[in-house]
Amino acid sequence: MASKERGLICTGQSVRAFLADRKSQTRRVLKPQPNYMKRHGETEKEMLANIARRKCPYGKVGDKIYVREKLINWSESERFVNGAYYADETKVIPNDGRVNTWGWKTNTLSPRFMPKWATRIWREIAGIRLEILKEISDDDIICEGFKTREEFYETIIKINQAKNPEEFLGKWVWVLDLQIQEGGK
Repeated sequence: MASKERGLICTGQSVRAFLADRKSQTRRVLKPQPNYMKRHGETEKEMLANIARRKCPYGKVGDKIYVREKLINWSESERFVNGAYYADETKVIPNDGRVNTWGWKTNTLSPRFMPKWATRIWREIAGIRLEILKEISDDDIICEGFKTREEFYETIIKINQAKNPEEFLGKWVWVLDLQIQEGGK
């Protein structure tokens, strides 16, 4: 079966880590959480078996991931306006060489709406697994692009707007191992 291409929204911090080749993993919260299912009469063994059978919504091994990042309007010209990547203010240059005009009404563009043609970071999914967030290893923290566990926890809690950080760190997450895709940064 052919691989698919999927967009993955990333923060400016993650984008900078990808560009510096410091990020080779990402984590996304599993929904719904297994604790919810266990409350409905499953044994621990049944719950873990059901988790293992889940299909990852971010793709499968071999699929291509393109990073969706925030764009900004960097030009002051009203007649000809260009975009740049928010993470490092690099100009957005279309792959096909056409002139890139800013076509949006606001001066920033959410990663949700970033056009695929503006993508500069491509990765391939090399592995997928599930784990409890707080069980991340020290090596995996480095693969996430962080230097310390505290820095990782602080960032992931902020990104996910967790109201109860201790409870949030007990959540199950998808772990995507990513490798640089041939022909893409």
